[in-house]
Amino acid sequence: MFRRPRNGQQIGPQQRLQLCIFADSLPPIIPPLPEPLPEYAFSRYYIAGLYSAGIVLMNQSLSMNPVAFYQVLKMACIPAIAILQYFLYGKLVNRRTAISLAVILLGVFFATMVPAGGAAAKAAAKKAADEVAAAVTTEKASFWAGLVTFLVSIGAIVTTVLGQMEMNASPDLKRMNSLQSMNAMSLISFFVCLSAATVVDMKVSLEDWFRLVLSLVGLNNITFSAQLVVIVDKFGFFWYILTNEAPFGWILASCGLAIGVNVFGMSLIKGTSAMTYQVVGHLKTVLTLAIGAIMFGAGGLDGMRGVGVVIAFAGIVLYSRDKM
Repeated sequence: MFRRPRNGQQIGPQQRLQLCIFADSLPPIIPPLPEPLPEYAFSRYYIAGLYSAGIVLMNQSLSMNPVAFYQVLKMACIPAIAILQYFLYGKLVNRRTAISLAVILLGVFFATMVPAGGAAAKAAAKKAADEVAAAVTTEKASFWAGLVTFLVSIGAIVTTVLGQMEMNASPDLKRMNSLQSMNAMSLISFFVCLSAATVVDMKVSLEDWFRLVLSLVGLNNITFSAQLVVIVDKFGFFWYILTNEAPFGWILASCGLAIGVNVFGMSLIKGTSAMTYQVVGHLKTVLTLAIGAIMFGAGGLDGMRGVGVVIAFAGIVLYSRDKM
């Protein structure tokens, strides 16, 4: 057994050896990854790509649409799972489950989409309506912008639900714990998110890379070094914003919390189903509304919003009873 040295004593060779043996005997935080199953050799990369693409497209859709439209996208994930389950696996949702899911969606719709009472709430509802109207007007003015927004939204739904369904159905991932699953998918997820951040946040477009390639063979009106400076400047400006103006500490804290969300989320998806994961997500929404009303006053849950929370809770209870 390892003995701590007294004050003023140095650790000797024997104690160093004991310390190394003690440290080596501790179980690893993340167990080593098992080799992929032969018939699922590339499934980790495929699922990681879907999972991370869903996160990227959902966040991009939120930036391109009003919050109310984003909430509709989240609600659309449940019927999307039911449709994809039927076409991919031939699995039908039974009647009792379908009824409970419909009740949940109805409650979430009333709780999040129906304007609340009060002057401040009405002003917020008017602002949201103006945002929707402005978005519609913009889409009418620019057909292609509206088409891109629509495709991003559809892609967000499909990649999100398909990634969750494939994660639940993968024997290769289900034999690992959540930390191992994150480890297995982290490299692909990193490159997908980095690529998206390069285009969306750093504004380094595919055109910039295309011009860089053309400058190598002399087909561009700018030299290679000049085009490279353009790209490096965009990276440098983003890094300046990140380190000088962005709340870097809060970003790191958010990343830490996101790790916890992914760990518990993967455990839930692999242990239950993609549908149950979506139901838990809606439970989080109505709990947030209910706890907010308890802590800060029930003004935000006046009228149909409060009724919606009750309806959603009833649907979640029905769903839970059906799955027991």
